[in-house]
Amino acid sequence: MARHSFRHAIAGSAIQAMRSQGDPGYVPALKKHLETAEKKFTSRGFGTALEALAYLARDIDEPRRTQVREFIAGFLNSPKDSLRPRAIAALGSLQDPRAIPQLEAFVGVGEGEKGNGESKAAEEAIKKINSKKKQADEVGDLRKQMSVLQKEVKKLSDQVMKTNRPVQSGKHSGSR
Repeated sequence: MARHSFRHAIAGSAIQAMRSQGDPGYVPALKKHLETAEKKFTSRGFGTALEALAYLARDIDEPRRTQVREFIAGFLNSPKDSLRPRAIAALGSLQDPRAIPQLEAFVGVGEGEKGNGESKAAEEAIKKINSKKKQADEVGDLRKQMSVLQKEVKKLSDQVMKTNRPVQSGKHSGSR
């Protein structure tokens, strides 16, 4: 990535290769490179690199993912119009629910204007984050339902056992 090239094309290709491999081990080096080499990239190339960073960081431990989220969020207010939507999309790729409040600030902003790309990007990013969250919530709900059903089956089983027990006949005096 440190090799000099026009518009930092070699680094851009290397970053895309990292993303293709999907190895989160690249996150520290990639983040460090992006922190120091932003001006070497085109806005589009840097935005693509942010998305690659987010993609690679989506499953790393919480403290490091927080650092990546905060780094990417720093570009939400970039003076570069073409970089903001890419930073928004990168937060969607990161799939960190804690980015939603920052993304919601862009939803509906500038409808029919330049900002519309940011609004659409924010809506898509929020959908991406929520789709991951819903699946996890769904699993939690299924586990709860399973637990409730297991308790009900046990209760019914106990009731069936009680009703199927042979009734002990006691001799009643005075019935004849």
